[in-house]
Amino acid sequence: MDKLTHYPMVIGSELVSTGSEDLIAPATGEVFATVALGTKSEVDRAVAAAKQAQVSWAALSYGERSAALLNLADALEAKVQT
Repeated sequence: MDKLTHYPMVIGSELVSTGSEDLIAPATGEVFATVALGTKSEVDRAVAAAKQAQVSWAALSYGERSAALLNLADALEAKVQT
C-alpha cells in the first residue's frame, strides 16, 4: 500500500497535527489520505491567528490583495503539476 498523504492544520505559519482521521473516497470506500484533527485550544489559536491576519489583509490595497491571490494561484498550480 502506498503511503497516504497527511494534511496537517495550519495555524498562523505553523503546521499542527495532534491527531488524525482517515479521508474515505465515497465512490470506492478506500482511504486516500489522512487529515489532522484539532483540539479546542487549537481551534481557538486558529481563530485568533485568523483575526490577527485579517487586520493586515484589510490594510492592503485591492491591487496588493489581487497580486497575493494570483501568486497563491500560481503556487498551487505549480504544486499540482509536480
